[in-house]
Amino acid sequence: MRQTAPEPVACEVRPRRHPVVQFVAYAATAAAFAALLSLLFLYTSGATTVPERTNVVHVQVGETLRDVAERSAPASDPDAVVERILELNSLPSSDVVPGQSLVVPHGAP
Repeated sequence: MRQTAPEPVACEVRPRRHPVVQFVAYAATAAAFAALLSLLFLYTSGATTVPERTNVVHVQVGETLRDVAERSAPASDPDAVVERILELNSLPSSDVVPGQSLVVPHGAP
């Protein structure tokens, strides 16, 4: 008896995606990658760190604690600097008054 080769099984061919869907998928992937690179650059540039050096400043009329943070450490994340000012001065809240002296992080990280 002669053996015959098995019959070939038809392979399923996956339908191609519509070009617009494919473009959107690639664009979303590229945007996510760019966002991750931006965050990595921000982290390595030191913009997320707070300077170790401190200085004493006085709150000006109309200033908020965030304004003081931006003025004292302009290259740093203002939210992180505000947290550090609250910690350095043992402040219960971010309320400040004109003329109030504060120990603040100073300069670049």
